[in-house]
Amino acid sequence: MKSTLSLNETEKKILSLALKDDDRVQTHYSKEVFNCHYLPDLIQHLRRKLERFFDIADGTDILLTEPHEVLKIDGSVARIGIYRISPNYKKRLAEIIKANQDSEVSREN
Repeated sequence: MKSTLSLNETEKKILSLALKDDDRVQTHYSKEVFNCHYLPDLIQHLRRKLERFFDIADGTDILLTEPHEVLKIDGSVARIGIYRISPNYKKRLAEIIKANQDSEVSREN
């Protein structure tokens, strides 16, 4: 396993919110929270990046999709997926995010 993982601002935001089990890590909030049009594309890219970093075969083991059903205004039910970090990786990803933030601060000074 490598010692550092390069993350852009959107990836940091996704992982930071997912670490807090924030329900906004879903497609409905793509534009509002993450300034993107389609969050699943970013999630797939991030999963591949995490696969390489942790040297595992499947990034869905790290960044899980938790299925939910929500009631729409018209009374119908829609299925959504909220992205969560596996408990097995939470501690390590928290350390990685902190290291990324610390390196940004040291570059600014």
